[in-house]
Amino acid sequence: MTTSISIYGVGRSGTKLTQLVTCMALARQYHMCDLSYEPFYWANRHCTQVSIPGIREHRRLPLFLTEAAAQALDSPYLRAKTRRRDGVPLVNKFIRGNGRIRLIDRLAAPDLSVFVFRPVVSVLDSLRRCQFDLLGKGQQYPSDQPRLMEEIRSNPELTVSASFLDRCVSTEDLNALWWLSMNEAALTAFAEIHAAGRPVILIDQRWFAAHPLDGAQRLLTSASVTAIDIPVGFLHDAWMRQETVLQTVAKATSTLENVETDELPFRDRISCRPADGEMVERTFVPREPDPALSLHPLYREIDEAFVGMLHQFDPAVVCAASMLRPE
Repeated sequence: MTTSISIYGVGRSGTKLTQLVTCMALARQYHMCDLSYEPFYWANRHCTQVSIPGIREHRRLPLFLTEAAAQALDSPYLRAKTRRRDGVPLVNKFIRGNGRIRLIDRLAAPDLSVFVFRPVVSVLDSLRRCQFDLLGKGQQYPSDQPRLMEEIRSNPELTVSASFLDRCVSTEDLNALWWLSMNEAALTAFAEIHAAGRPVILIDQRWFAAHPLDGAQRLLTSASVTAIDIPVGFLHDAWMRQETVLQTVAKATSTLENVETDELPFRDRISCRPADGEMVERTFVPREPDPALSLHPLYREIDEAFVGMLHQFDPAVVCAASMLRPE
């Protein structure tokens, strides 16, 4: 069966980098790779066209789905977005899907589920620089703030996040609350997938950015793909830019085309011609977040609450546990 990988994470957490590296590695193995880039908002990876059906689906579905709700719901849109093509690997990535993993997982049935996380202060700092808002402010749908608060209050699975509700007042506080609640929901869903004996991997964005070759190899190994020749000569500030910069080394080439048929909604495709010569790895030097964010007592408590939940997870599938204490 064709390989399928689902990547989840809060916005500005490194999902773009993880998806791109994984797709390029799979394209080297299979000559092409399909990818679906945040289907709840964008129609393509370069963020040049919004997906009206995706926005409608984001507004239709609750932010958080219990097991019973996930079993009762269907989504023809997500089913089509996550459908595999024979012989072509598929990598889906979601930044509005952490609370919907149960539904997406049932529809996509991936060979590997990946949860990418990043410290809350680094996410908030990135949001400032990108002028982005996790709750949808300034985007083409109403803010998710009212239903976020309501769903956290009414969801018994979000007790850690609920304990911070009354303390989150400013826009930045509410983005931190989104970060925590979505990550809390992701850990719950991933624990269920892992307990069912299906492959999962939890990736600290700082570790992956420092070791993209090792990260891609571990992802593919976890998905039962034997790929050794992995190029990452194109990595540069992927999580800091809406337009990912591809930097190629040697003679490897990659192209991106937008594919649409009656059976297949908008989906990007990456193709890669094998290179002659050695690929050179590029790594990242993460920017230090604003010290005022790092020292903010609320954000430090939120980060510590997430780390506490994360440390209850099986360390064998976490990369890398030694980096997870708040900075």
